Amino acid sequence: MIKQEYRVYQGCLAIEMIQQGLECSREHEMELSYKDEHVGIRKVDFFVEGKVMVELKAVVQIEDVHLAQAILFRGLWSCYWITI
Repeated sequence: MIKQEYRVYQGCLAIEMIQQGLECSREHEMELSYKDEHVGIRKVDFFVEGKVMVELKAVVQIEDVHLAQAILFRGLWSCYWITI
């Protein structure tokens, strides 16, 4: 059930951002590098205006693991990270 709710939230947020005139890429792939070597790819829910990563969470409460994820990925890319 949560995965279905997540997809609905994601769709609604996409509509809102587009209606507000924001440039956004849904399920945007971002390369992961370590010491200038490619180590993988990470998808973010939205990449907005080429500056802000938005990660949706369909959970009752944001937990420490969610915050750790945000801190980790904020350090890997020079852009902003938002968990909603």
